[in-house]
Amino acid sequence: MSSELVDDELVVEIARSAVRELAPQEMPLFRANSEAYLKNPDGLVRRQSGDQVLGFGAGIDVTLLTPAALAIAAEVVRFVTSEIAAAAKDQSRPLIQALVRRVFARLQPGSETVAAAEPAPLSQLQLARVREIAFDTARRLQLSDDQAQLLADSTVGGLVVA
Repeated sequence: MSSELVDDELVVEIARSAVRELAPQEMPLFRANSEAYLKNPDGLVRRQSGDQVLGFGAGIDVTLLTPAALAIAAEVVRFVTSEIAAAAKDQSRPLIQALVRRVFARLQPGSETVAAAEPAPLSQLQLARVREIAFDTARRLQLSDDQAQLLADSTVGGLVVA
């Protein structure tokens, strides 16, 4: 899956957290399922059989939440990355100046070391957009409204707590 803007390890950690909370019975196979997803994210399928099975097309007759959690996490990481990248463009000059000042701080008598700026937490509007992305991704994968809401809420909850 590796995209220059998507941190695969972060995607897996976010999905692991959701699966641990919402479908702990899937944890023994989480690693294998996440590796399969990262190798082929487009392999996530919704087969049109009796129960509409969500999985990786391996003939498994069990509905898995793990693939959806991984797809949602990837979309959310893309969104948050783009938001932070946009904010960084605005903050890059002051940050660079602060870092340069930090390098030369010991040469300036009486100066205090300037700490590097930390990114601001996501705004309520951004958190709402994250929830919308998570919910829409889950629905696109044909999860039920209840499952989609649980995954969306879990994803946003993880961002607020973190």
